[in-house]
Amino acid sequence: MAHREAPVKRGALRTPAAWLVLALALATTAIERPAHAHDFRPGVLLLTEIAPGEYTVKWTAPVDATGEGETLAPQYPSSCSVEGTRLRCGPDGLRGRIAIEGMHMPSTQVLLIVRGRDGRVREQLITGGAPSIELGPDQGRSFGSWIGLGVEHILKGYDHLAFVMGLLLVGGWSRRIIATITAFTLAHSLTLGLAATGVIQLASAPVEATIAASIILLAAEALRDRETLARRAPWLVALVFGLVHGLGFAESLRSLGLPESSVLGALLGFNFGIELGQLVVVGLALGLWLVLRKRLGSGRIPKTVFAYGLGALGSWWFVERAVAMFA
Repeated sequence: MAHREAPVKRGALRTPAAWLVLALALATTAIERPAHAHDFRPGVLLLTEIAPGEYTVKWTAPVDATGEGETLAPQYPSSCSVEGTRLRCGPDGLRGRIAIEGMHMPSTQVLLIVRGRDGRVREQLITGGAPSIELGPDQGRSFGSWIGLGVEHILKGYDHLAFVMGLLLVGGWSRRIIATITAFTLAHSLTLGLAATGVIQLASAPVEATIAASIILLAAEALRDRETLARRAPWLVALVFGLVHGLGFAESLRSLGLPESSVLGALLGFNFGIELGQLVVVGLALGLWLVLRKRLGSGRIPKTVFAYGLGALGSWWFVERAVAMFA
């Protein structure tokens, strides 16, 4: 007689033990990912014109771009010749097809920056889906490429997303959440601009550790029964720690090769992309909350489980980053 598996009871996920198992599984999956939120680094191909039609070449390959055994290499128009770190394209300058050989993964990205002697900067994003571009003489910088990089950064910045989720747990889905997210946006936009332009400079390791500590704080506040300052004014927590998160964003923006002659455009595009990605995540979180409330009933949504999951992640990141500061 064939063995039949016992059917899952409809209310199985309403028991505390089931939710605890689910939380541990989710936390374990997340911990297996790289704990450092800014490990993702697109490649940068920087071409600086030093004489008519002659450029210096600075090539930085993407950190997570290639599969095992693959090597990425820039390919230039047939009218150009490469000698060491010099690219000579003749009197017509750099125009034609530029490709990245070996780029097969869809998530791979390379930012092409061409700086002319007249101060004009041309920027284009080369991706695994479109590993080549046609560069013309009248092609200007791409504001959209910075927006795309901002969206991708926040979606892969797991610690920043964890902090936003913590704000939602502490503040709840009320009118206060609008003020909370607004405060976070204003704060990190301020320090992103100041740090990216060099007005303030801080070492990245303490910043990363502080970001992890902010997640632990929110997880602890979400578990408290009594009213605290953070629960009464979550916007204040978002404002204070948003300043620190902005420094983390700035570190990633600088790593992309921020062009000196178009700092404002790159800064605005990157920040707009961060906000756009953040709104998408908040919208998805709201949808999940509505589904759980409909499924379990109001007051049955296991906020405690999610708070413990955030606390576990924040603690893991904090320990790793604190050790890195002294390594």
